[in-house]
Amino acid sequence: MTKKQIIFVPGKNPNPEEALHSKLLWRTLVEGVRRADSAIADTLQDSYANSIFLTGMTFIITRIRM
Repeated sequence: MTKKQIIFVPGKNPNPEEALHSKLLWRTLVEGVRRADSAIADTLQDSYANSIFLTGMTFIITRIRM
């Protein structure tokens, strides 16, 4: 039996335009939550749909290393 691993390679695949990327990430997050608890997913969708904020990984990594 082999261990499965996910390897993240920064910049390997380009992200879509920011507005579309935000919508796709939000839709994926809400659907994942819906599979665990539909009431919480509904609350997320109704109350927090405009709360997602994207930032570049370079910014985060730079801040962590400081």
